[in-house]
Amino acid sequence: MPLSDRARELYGDQFYMTYSLPECFEIMAPGVCKGTALEEVLKLKGYGLQDAIAFGDGMNDFEMLSSVGKGVVMGNADPSLVNSLPGFERIGHCDDHAVAEYLAKLYSL
Repeated sequence: MPLSDRARELYGDQFYMTYSLPECFEIMAPGVCKGTALEEVLKLKGYGLQDAIAFGDGMNDFEMLSSVGKGVVMGNADPSLVNSLPGFERIGHCDDHAVAEYLAKLYSL
């Protein structure tokens, strides 16, 4: 049984558990994720999640991508993330400056 399945079986909702990479399993306090962190930063700046664009490639980006106004999945994303967000726009690989190109095109820079 994979470690992640065993941890979920033992601890259920006591922790937030996800993969950041296919071989990197993260265990954190409940409610600790990129989505909640981004929400707090945006709130400090006077914005809401609906005002944000987020880019991600790992399962630890799922909450963040699914909670913002525009979530974008990277071309190098973990297949589990791609399958979890089937209707989300996909762009190029992170090594090819895909985020910078996306933002430049979006804002006509």
